[in-house]
Amino acid sequence: APASASTSTSSSLIANSASACSWVNGTIDDFSKLRLYLDACVEGGAREIVLYPFFLLPGRHTNVDLPELAEAARRRHPHVAVTITETIGLDPKLISIILERIDEAIEACERTVGDQGGRATSR
Repeated sequence: APASASTSTSSSLIANSASACSWVNGTIDDFSKLRLYLDACVEGGAREIVLYPFFLLPGRHTNVDLPELAEAARRRHPHVAVTITETIGLDPKLISIILERIDEAIEACERTVGDQGGRATSR
């Protein structure tokens, strides 16, 4: 089932084959496009397809929409292995990046306040 048009998170398709596509991005709100990409990879010779959802945490798209897409692909192409990876998750590396960005924002704010003679300004 297609997701709502307001969703713009990306999902990627990776297919392994000497002549097939290797990387395709598609928006999650256009599953017909992902289906076409998947079929094109198979037509190009892919025998294994990995769907990698670019989400931090699981949700409707990773628990319902992508599994439905993968199962439909398996029915259309029984000779092709179709796998869905886990979401990105809250890897400690991501948490470090988030904390680094927060520190950078605080430092920028402190510089702005310092440049204004101690007065905080809004942007």
